[in-house]
Amino acid sequence: KIGYKELIPASAAVVIAYFALKYAARKIRARKARQRGAAKLKERNSKWIELNVDPEIKEKILSMKAYQIVEAINSGSLTTQQVLNTYIMRAQELGRKYSITAEEMFTDAINRLEDLPGGILHGLPISIKDSYSQKGCVTSAGLVRRLGKIDNSDHPLVSQIRASGGLPFVRGNPLQIMMWFETENNIYGVAKNPWDPSRTVGGSSGGDAGIVAARCAALAIGSDIGGSIRIPSAFCGVYGIRPTSRRTNGKEGAQTHPDKIDHFKLLIKSTRGPMGRCVEDLTIVLKAWWNEELWKKDCYLFPMKFDQEVYENTQKKKLRIGYFDYNGVFECAGVIKDIIRETKEKLEAEGHELVEFNAGNLFSEGTDIYARIAYAGDPKYLWEELEGEEPSWVYNVLDLQARFPFMKTLIPLYLRLLGHKQLSRLVGLPRDISLHDFCKLFNDSAVFKNKFHDYWNSLQIDALVCPIWPLVAPQHTKTKTLAAAFSYSFVWNLLDYPCGVVPIRTVRPGEDKYESTSRDKAVKSCKEIMEGSVGLPVCLQVVGYPSKDEEVLGVMKIIEDFYKFDEHPI
Repeated sequence: KIGYKELIPASAAVVIAYFALKYAARKIRARKARQRGAAKLKERNSKWIELNVDPEIKEKILSMKAYQIVEAINSGSLTTQQVLNTYIMRAQELGRKYSITAEEMFTDAINRLEDLPGGILHGLPISIKDSYSQKGCVTSAGLVRRLGKIDNSDHPLVSQIRASGGLPFVRGNPLQIMMWFETENNIYGVAKNPWDPSRTVGGSSGGDAGIVAARCAALAIGSDIGGSIRIPSAFCGVYGIRPTSRRTNGKEGAQTHPDKIDHFKLLIKSTRGPMGRCVEDLTIVLKAWWNEELWKKDCYLFPMKFDQEVYENTQKKKLRIGYFDYNGVFECAGVIKDIIRETKEKLEAEGHELVEFNAGNLFSEGTDIYARIAYAGDPKYLWEELEGEEPSWVYNVLDLQARFPFMKTLIPLYLRLLGHKQLSRLVGLPRDISLHDFCKLFNDSAVFKNKFHDYWNSLQIDALVCPIWPLVAPQHTKTKTLAAAFSYSFVWNLLDYPCGVVPIRTVRPGEDKYESTSRDKAVKSCKEIMEGSVGLPVCLQVVGYPSKDEEVLGVMKIIEDFYKFDEHPI
């Protein structure tokens, strides 16, 4: 007869054994996933294509913008073979060195040269983010479980690129699941910034921005649902645009959830856009996309071609432009405030009217709504996406909350005790909400948008100049406590305003510092990020009203002509 005292240790042993076996099984699954990812990378790196390019021609090609390369090919001063060979060798060497590339479709691109169609992108080697389907590729979206699925067709926007003579030849390394602002996964590793390998390229289109910065491709194509084109562009010192979603979506990219469930995209539309070395490079991609062929593939897109006349007239006429250097959520470093002030003065000197954009608490309200949408799902949703794969450090909080439900309360309290007040508030927002709460969230979002539109229209501005990010590119993992800093990017996704990034210059001696009166613990991280940042690029953002993409590009071109930023890290 077993007594009460004997049952207690026996029961405890069973419980301990259960959790130990569960932990061991999880670790085994994670190890197998890592091994599978490592095998994919090893297979890619085992191949090497040796191509010859005259050193002078190579340097000439690498010094040219994308649109200039097309002009040179069309005039006969360069051949498509010379251009492709140059970028293949560079992507092969530097893309692997900095872990910014995913699959390499070099042989496929070489084979397509013979029957390459003419067009506005004729002969341009282009990087495509590893979230777009592309025939013959494995679109991983940074997930090991997707490695066995080979695409049998191109995404509509990739098809448009091919039809215009472009050559998708390499894929950009993305963040696992693509839901944060750094880039790493268990297949292609941690993407390093060509300006400083100790710093991140941003995310989730970080690999593609790094590819453009390192001149491993003439152009790159990313996606943006919270800043995934603009943040990497800013960190890597390249030009990028997030177009109005209803002009470029085509079809959704890779679905990271096995059942293709994504509450996030019900309220915030992802969009796709180019990254390049000048504004003109961005325009040629949009011209290749926005035509009847794309509208046939997606009848819900606005049937609006690129309006060259509006783009050019925007650069000629006197404009009324809003500006700000602080959104009321997260304070910028002095160097970011300086480039906003410098740009304001240059615009005024050209006869444009500059209007202070003071939206009160609207940015704070938009930040909370965006975060409520982002955090609305059950944390266990993450496990379903990973299917046993080890999550990136980016998702540590979600992982803990999924394993231990009490962490939903404990983590915000812990962060607040550490002094991370802003982060504590955002992490503590409700999760796994009801249908009623979701509908309320939808309504709150609509009310916010209307209030913001009303304020914008009251100023009667043509565009807005503001920060895209309050600092420079951070060191790897430093973004984990700076969620509120991304409010300069993701509020525009909530509003679906087109916005683009313009590199201005690099940090000068004496500017590598951060000063703030805030007592939030994030200030310490900001100071560490700015320390040693001399020589890193700083950028600003141009924003426009929905569907006014050409005006945004026109203002970006005006600012580009002021600074003529064309510096390269390598």
